[in-house]
Amino acid sequence: MLRRTAAVVGVAVMCLMVCIGMARCIGACDEQSYIAHGGGAIDGFCTTNSLESVERAIDKGVKYIELDLRLTSDGYLVAAHDWDSFNAHTCRDTLSGRVPRYDEFVTLKIHGRYTPLTYVMIDSLLSLHPDITLVTDKIEDVEALDRHLSRHKERMIIECFSPAQYDECRRLGYAPMKSYHNFTPGGLNVIKIKSARYCYQQLIPTRYAVFDNRVMTRRDADSIFSSDARVRFVYVDELD
Repeated sequence: MLRRTAAVVGVAVMCLMVCIGMARCIGACDEQSYIAHGGGAIDGFCTTNSLESVERAIDKGVKYIELDLRLTSDGYLVAAHDWDSFNAHTCRDTLSGRVPRYDEFVTLKIHGRYTPLTYVMIDSLLSLHPDITLVTDKIEDVEALDRHLSRHKERMIIECFSPAQYDECRRLGYAPMKSYHNFTPGGLNVIKIKSARYCYQQLIPTRYAVFDNRVMTRRDADSIFSSDARVRFVYVDELD
């Protein structure tokens, strides 16, 4: 009996620690907030992860900026959704997913006009705008992330795709967000809307980060907020 009680208390303490960690990064979580998906849309282009799209999102008052982060072939952190689309959009190499070196990456333009984001630029943006929070996607190497942006860890939410990555985020002091089948009651979880999974988990107290497969607008996000008061964040493409 004592062993069972200790186990229950241990689980409760762990959940409390997770919630405290979340509160540190996302405040009291009283507000319902937009997350600029892939930096937010610009000129009709979505998920460019470009300097210009992030600056536009910030100008629009968005406080949570999501970026797809990857490593160049020589190990530097940069923003790109995937190398196939990045190569196509920069007219670099439309036939393969070849990963560029960092010195090549910084010379390229997305759709001929937008600036690809490097870790130096991301660091600068976070320094210039102390009220924004970086939400990451794609990157699973938490130690690589830590090497490049560790001084901003208090203002970062890391989307995690495995228990190992989730544990590593917690070990290094980052706020993790679950994006796999395990679910953290009271924590921050990525949930697809209009799915059986979402409907089932509507009954569980949580703080959601919500996304959909279609392009989302602020009006879409507002309709989600109004339908479920516990939804705290929605990934938004179009910011107008």
